[in-house]
Amino acid sequence: MFGLFGISEEKIQKWTQKGKINNVLRAADNTKPEIRKAAITALGEFDVDEAFNYLVVTLRDPNPEIRILAAKALGTQGKALAVEHLRHVSLKDDDEEVKKVAVDALKAIDVPLVDEEE
Repeated sequence: MFGLFGISEEKIQKWTQKGKINNVLRAADNTKPEIRKAAITALGEFDVDEAFNYLVVTLRDPNPEIRILAAKALGTQGKALAVEHLRHVSLKDDDEEVKKVAVDALKAIDVPLVDEEE
């Protein structure tokens, strides 16, 4: 499916440069953590609904490292549609670092924070 040697971080970078969203989305579900992390980060570079939707769902991943990367990628995308999702994470996530990154992502989208004290 992905050639003789499998997926690498370099391949993900090339796919991102070439706009091959479907390849990056498949890589984001890879069982190798470093490949999955690279693909989730790369999804932030795509301005398409498939990438946005995948990242929003990934905000609920059980792994906080993955949630952090998803929040960062949504901040990179800068879509106003991410605001409510990131706000929820910034207030309700169990991990303090995930909350902090969600706040940073909101700042990157340039959205005022209303309910920080909750």
